[in-house]
Amino acid sequence: GCETPMQWIDIGTVSDLWNANQSALNQDILHFPMKGTEVAPGVFAGTNVNANWDTISVKGPVYIGSGTTIEDGVTIEGPVLISENTHVESETTLRKCVIDPYTQIERGTEINQEWINPEFSIDLSEKSCVSTETDSTRASDIREARTMSNVSVLPQRAKG
Repeated sequence: GCETPMQWIDIGTVSDLWNANQSALNQDILHFPMKGTEVAPGVFAGTNVNANWDTISVKGPVYIGSGTTIEDGVTIEGPVLISENTHVESETTLRKCVIDPYTQIERGTEINQEWINPEFSIDLSEKSCVSTETDSTRASDIREARTMSNVSVLPQRAKG
């Protein structure tokens, strides 16, 4: 064996993974700095985050992944981890939650102590952390809404 400059965290259960995420958001893990830019105290954002910080309410600790869009009128109360390429529509409230990549959170949704994925949600307030199908009126896979109808074929270069 050998010593390494890191801290080992067991994430064998959902509650362990939740606790590890909370420790990361609170910057309590040795040698594990938050990625992105600190845009407000305890609020970190990756690259290409589309958010008007003057029209949303964010209280850390919060991490917002790259390529994410946060519409006006959203309230985020940490600890919250929003993964990359997520879209949070207006009038939504997120508290103590994890949002997986490519998730679209529908307008007016309130998420409190849940792990949200387009295909399932886990109630983190329950000790058993049982997963269920995500209610499609609250969250959906943002990739399903994308179409190829706006893609044009590039013109061919003239030979000669």
